[in-house]
Order: sequence, then C-alpha cells, then structure tokens
Amino acid sequence: MLMGYLGGYLEPFVRLIPAAAPDGLGGTEVTWTEGETLQLAVVPLEPREERQGEQPGLSRRVRLLVPGVTALRLEDRVRRGKDGTCFRVTGDSELRHTPARARVAYGICEAEAVEA
Repeated sequence: MLMGYLGGYLEPFVRLIPAAAPDGLGGTEVTWTEGETLQLAVVPLEPREERQGEQPGLSRRVRLLVPGVTALRLEDRVRRGKDGTCFRVTGDSELRHTPARARVAYGICEAEAVEA
C-alpha cells in the first residue's frame, strides 16, 4: 500500500553494517560493508528547523521516511544509491510511526549526512 501512495518518493538505499577490527595501536577501526537494500524517502526539514541547525561543525540533517516493515535504529547508517550520500540515523523509526490501524504504515526518523 505504501508504494501506491509514496512510490514516487521512495528511492534505493543500502544499509551499512559495521565491522570493528584492531588498528594495531590498541584501539579499533570500524569498516562498513554493504547489507540489504532498502526503499526510503528523504524528507527535507522545515526552513525554521534548518536554521536552528546552521551552526559551524554541524552536518546536513534530514528525515528518513521508512516503510512499516523496515526499522532503522539509532546509529544505523544507510547510503543513498543515486549519489552515495551516507546518513547516520539519530533516532529510532519505531518511536515515530503511523498507528496500527492506519492504511499506510511507515515510520520516520531523523538522520544526518556523514562521511562514509
């Protein structure tokens, strides 16, 4: 059902899976491997929300629209297929979702653009 209403907005993303390995100096180095392909939509923030985030050192923030069967959790990373932009999830999609009785099931979470 979601595809019918929002299919034009959904685009392919790849979930990135972290793998930690020793860095040889007593710490760890995290590498990211590609996981499953997801269909998500990027929803821009409202202009007033963007202005609040325009501080030095802060990255571009967006909201990700997540179909009901998919869940994104805090600190998950996803990469957009069309341009390779990597996003770090800053809130669980299960915390903000449509009611169970809704005809269109989806969640929404905030994310920020990061270096892959």
